[in-house]
Amino acid sequence: MKKSKTFTVRFYKVRFGADGKQGNLGEVLVKEVKARKQLPIMKAGDSAYQVRGLNFADDQSISGYLVRFRNDKPSVGSQTNLTEEVLELEDGKEFIEKNHFILFQENEESELLTHQSCMEGAHVRTLFKYFTFLINEKETISYDEILTKESLDVIFNKGMIKSVEFSIAKPKKAAYQPDPEDGWTQEAFEMMEETGATVITSKVAIRAKNKGLKGKIIGSIKKLIGSDQTTKLKVKMSDESEPIDLLTERVYGKIEVQLTAESTIDSIKVYDEIRGLKDKKQKYLDIYFKA
Repeated sequence: MKKSKTFTVRFYKVRFGADGKQGNLGEVLVKEVKARKQLPIMKAGDSAYQVRGLNFADDQSISGYLVRFRNDKPSVGSQTNLTEEVLELEDGKEFIEKNHFILFQENEESELLTHQSCMEGAHVRTLFKYFTFLINEKETISYDEILTKESLDVIFNKGMIKSVEFSIAKPKKAAYQPDPEDGWTQEAFEMMEETGATVITSKVAIRAKNKGLKGKIIGSIKKLIGSDQTTKLKVKMSDESEPIDLLTERVYGKIEVQLTAESTIDSIKVYDEIRGLKDKKQKYLDIYFKA
């Protein structure tokens, strides 16, 4: 029986600079690969990161993966006994985790990045921090999560936002750190730490019929959409009878990757599955990039 692993793949629009139009990430990667044999190491907290395995395809897409160098040593054990051992490595070697991605030139003005989520690896925002690091922080390279038409109506404020109901779960990994600019998630984490709770659910709303929540609420909604710890996010618009469930309106999907005979993950198989998933979601992507 063949073994496999299932991963979530999310879709992001690349934003280069404050207005999102100050450069092209693909051109940056091409230039960097031509200039050096390997891309630099980025230190961040207790971890280190590096983009590797860049491959430039005929359709102008660029595939690669972000490596996270682990500073801990995982243990190994057996299901038949309680014995555990620490894996020892040669000097200078570290355990690594990978998050695969493919960058597409979706149209003349817009780039699309598909990202394979992996709890042992790094969040997509770390990948974009790496891209910003790669250009010496001359500009900030960030992202917008790809949403369906209904969600776009909320984000672009077509109508008044009457209420936002959301739940935030405590992360499974103790070392997980939320986006420092995501104030609601940060405050939820602090409250859970103080109370011992594992989930916090909140709702902000306005009762006045002719008024909506203030403009800054859109920024908070965007942060919640991009957080892996948001487990519920419903927004009630003035011209809709029912709240819109933004988490179900994100464009994403699952891929199943067959493991090799050595129980490892073949990057080529991951890229093939990501491309297949993109083909299935293309109708949603076309709507988004034409909006």
